[in-house]
Amino acid sequence: MIKPDGNSLRSVGLDIGTYSIKLVVLEDPRNKKTLIAINEKRISPGCDFDEKTNAIREMFKEMDFHPNEVNLSIFGSEAIVRFVNFPKMSHGQLEDALEFEAEKYIPFNLNEVIMDVVILDAVRETEQMSVILAAAKKNAVESLMKVCKDLNIKIGIVDMDPFAMFNAFLDVDSDQTDQTRALFNFGHSRTDILVANGKKPVFIRQIPIGGKDVSEAIGRDLSIESREAEKCKLIRSKEGEEKVLQAAFSVVDRLIKEIQLSFSYLESRQEKKIGEIYCSGGAIEREGILEYLNEKLNVEMKKWNPIGKVKISENIFRKDVNSSVSQFAVSMGLALRQS
Repeated sequence: MIKPDGNSLRSVGLDIGTYSIKLVVLEDPRNKKTLIAINEKRISPGCDFDEKTNAIREMFKEMDFHPNEVNLSIFGSEAIVRFVNFPKMSHGQLEDALEFEAEKYIPFNLNEVIMDVVILDAVRETEQMSVILAAAKKNAVESLMKVCKDLNIKIGIVDMDPFAMFNAFLDVDSDQTDQTRALFNFGHSRTDILVANGKKPVFIRQIPIGGKDVSEAIGRDLSIESREAEKCKLIRSKEGEEKVLQAAFSVVDRLIKEIQLSFSYLESRQEKKIGEIYCSGGAIEREGILEYLNEKLNVEMKKWNPIGKVKISENIFRKDVNSSVSQFAVSMGLALRQS
């Protein structure tokens, strides 16, 4: 249980996914960074925002906790990120230029999106600068706003999933080098990839292959209902285990092809090879999946702990946290964000 405390600084990261809703609460996120609450609530895939609102309300009730403000994120088909070069100019000049240039990079109606832009740095030996251009559909952002309004909660920051994941990674990363590294978040409906040179993101891609595709393949190949297929995906069983893995690997093979295409594209543009790969997300928790990825890609994908550098409150059972910690990369990154 979390009791309100007006004297303590708390930051809440709320990750509203397609399979579950995950929440992280940090106390004193700028300094001591103490994890005082972590929770996950399953939701039915494809449920509407009213159902999600009710699920979040129920989560708060179970925890005896109602935050004043939360940080949220968005991604998927409603959002897009582009890395582009522009002639060197001020931020104000860049925003003016985007009124005419953004439609070249954003595949949405510009009247229906909210855009933001970040200048990374100058491109060496040229008169250009590297820029991150992000856009999200207004209706998706408005849906998040409606959820929070119905719950009587203010929104602190609206981020994007890959950037939130990267924020959590930088907090636990002890090797602050300029080498090229890739982060994967294997989710229910998609796999998000972010590649960075040191602290600088250089590539983002979302691949529409995730845990739900594995469940569908298991259900189809074993001729079982979706609920039973989901259990088979999550829990190892002696009976039918080989067939379950074969079904799962058929989906992973498709994902591997997309990963290889992404790496080939990136390495041809960056002229740098990816040094290390770190992964998170619920879809890799199934025994055998990560090992199969490593074997087929001929790389070592390392699982990482998003809460590795924060103090854990005595009120939290450490074993409960460790059992599913890789799923909280986005919510942890959101909780660490400061407006």
